Amino acid sequence: MNSRLLAPILLSLAFPLVLVVLLHSGIPPGSPPYVMGEIALILLFPMVPLIYGWFTGDAGGAVIIGTVPLMVFAVLVAALGPPDVLTSGRIAQMLVFFVPLVLLGGLIGYCASRQKISWLILAACCGVVWLMYFIRAGFN
Repeated sequence: MNSRLLAPILLSLAFPLVLVVLLHSGIPPGSPPYVMGEIALILLFPMVPLIYGWFTGDAGGAVIIGTVPLMVFAVLVAALGPPDVLTSGRIAQMLVFFVPLVLLGGLIGYCASRQKISWLILAACCGVVWLMYFIRAGFN
């Protein structure tokens, strides 16, 4: 394996695990610190590949960081959630929700890794689309 991709892979695997630990930290759901933490964590999904891609210029690593954490998080949510989550209809709903987010995350990382202002603007626009889709699809 290419040692250059080791850091993005480890970061991609550690990020969702930290999210799960923070969400199960004992802070009561609905409290201001919990809600602020959730908002910050949601914003990190599109921001991490943008920042990593912009500063490193590593397209492969930025795509990995844009896609893998959300896939790992989806698997962890399904595995740690109630058993009725893994029904065929529910899996289809999760795919419709997560696949566009994963693709947009990879696109954000790739665009940011080009390290030109025009590509950074495109990456930021993709980040806004990511957030709008997350909010819109999450409430449906």
